[in-house]
Amino acid sequence: MKNKTTALKKQIKHKFKKALKVQEEILASKKMMSGSLIKRYLGTKECKRTSHAFYLSILKNGKRKLIYVSKDEVKSVKAQVMEWKKYKHNLKKWRELMEFIKQDLEQFGKIQNQLGQE
Repeated sequence: MKNKTTALKKQIKHKFKKALKVQEEILASKKMMSGSLIKRYLGTKECKRTSHAFYLSILKNGKRKLIYVSKDEVKSVKAQVMEWKKYKHNLKKWRELMEFIKQDLEQFGKIQNQLGQE
């Protein structure tokens, strides 16, 4: 049983280190914007657009809204959208690690309880 608790302690410590690293990345996030940057060729049947235009696609009050993004702002908006996606990915990873840590700690408590009853 002691070998099991030692291995579990190491596993918990390792996951805590990973979670702290991810947490630091989350807290170091830069300016971000939720949504998607899309490229569209809009026009009418009579007048087709020859060049593309960029739009920020966001969800507002349950409806999709397209906001025009000028060519000067594309690089900045793209960076902010990518930062948001990175943030969401890291947050998901952090939550998963914390769930694993919770399960490992519960298992550790059960093992320690069994050792105390022996």
